[in-house]
Amino acid sequence: MKRTNLIYNYIFYSILFLLFACQDPVSEVTFKDFEGWKICNNNSEAKLYSIFFLNEQYGWAGGESGTFLRTNDGGINWEKIKIPSNGSIFSIIFLDSLKGWIVGGTLNNALPQSSLLLKTTDGGNNWSKEDFALDNAVYSKIFFIGSNGWLLGNNRERSIFYRTTDNGLNWELVKTSFEILYLNDFQFLNTNFGFMVGDGIILETYDGGSSWIQNVRVENDWLNTISLVNENIIWTAGWSGVLLKTIDSGINWSGVYFDPPFDIYSIHFLNEFDGWCVGNLGVILYTRNGGVSWFQQKSDFNKKIFEIFFINNNVGWFCGEDGMLYRTVTGGF
Repeated sequence: MKRTNLIYNYIFYSILFLLFACQDPVSEVTFKDFEGWKICNNNSEAKLYSIFFLNEQYGWAGGESGTFLRTNDGGINWEKIKIPSNGSIFSIIFLDSLKGWIVGGTLNNALPQSSLLLKTTDGGNNWSKEDFALDNAVYSKIFFIGSNGWLLGNNRERSIFYRTTDNGLNWELVKTSFEILYLNDFQFLNTNFGFMVGDGIILETYDGGSSWIQNVRVENDWLNTISLVNENIIWTAGWSGVLLKTIDSGINWSGVYFDPPFDIYSIHFLNEFDGWCVGNLGVILYTRNGGVSWFQQKSDFNKKIFEIFFINNNVGWFCGEDGMLYRTVTGGF
């Protein structure tokens, strides 16, 4: 699938209009109860940035200063696992119950200082360091589909992106024409089709990440997170409550800002109708109608929620500041 420059020019100018003139997809934000979420026992006070579950029972969570947790009972109880790094963990993925990756690094005054890129083949008991990583890069996302994988990070000068086609045995540095300092998140729907977002930009690929093209510039908007529902419906969100949606694979976007604004750190859609987004101020929002309206759940905390993850329509978790871990088995209600 390839678009012409004419289409790109149209997208560039139309998105600016849509962002400031369009009030869809949000019509109203109303409050609902928080009773569907239950706190988990993890004995940690560290910030938890990432959470991943392989199924309803086996899951992992990671955060600041090398904090790494594991559960085998759906998140009711967690055990601490020591890893060979004090860097913060920003992304976790397990390919099965034994093989997994954690990535991240350390920052000093918002600048990358060292990398964290570890692999396990025994469920997290032991870890090996991958040596191809740049020493001064911090990695924000790792993602696999089958034997194909992708890795995103930032060094002091620009974002860096790697891809693998052999389960991570070998990684290729992908060079792009975009000298962007901050790309934050990406997702692939299959081994070819993916989107990536960051500081005022949305990129797309149709060749498995070997090359990226600019989908649109979004001036003055920092995009943190993206969720691909299918080849047509894609959501992305970021700071100050910005929320964008496309229903035609990125040709046109509609967008709004939540009011009052809050920073959105994670968005997760289960299907074209049911979705969640979380962020600072303890805000938890969900939609049951594809974003036509959103509901905010009343929580009793004012903390940052960094990631929300559902394994199916009923079972999900979120994590955040002060070791915060919650789970639901009732779809959050």
